[in-house]
Amino acid sequence: ARPTIGWSDAGIAETVERLTGRKPQAFLPLDQSAVDAALVSGRLLGESQADSRLAKALNRFAGEWATQQLNLRPLSAVGT
Repeated sequence: ARPTIGWSDAGIAETVERLTGRKPQAFLPLDQSAVDAALVSGRLLGESQADSRLAKALNRFAGEWATQQLNLRPLSAVGT
């Protein structure tokens, strides 16, 4: 989202879908400081900035995507 200019996730999703015919699968936060720190250290984002908003959002998206694509049960459902 870009609240400083009045764009919400829903508004962005509607525009992307209208222009491309595809719904966005995720919105990733702009976390330039985490990206910069990873680049400067020469390590992956998940290695150097695992607790950053961006790394957490990417992990969440990857888990949801894998669950959907592979018809896996989420880890939270294992054992139930």
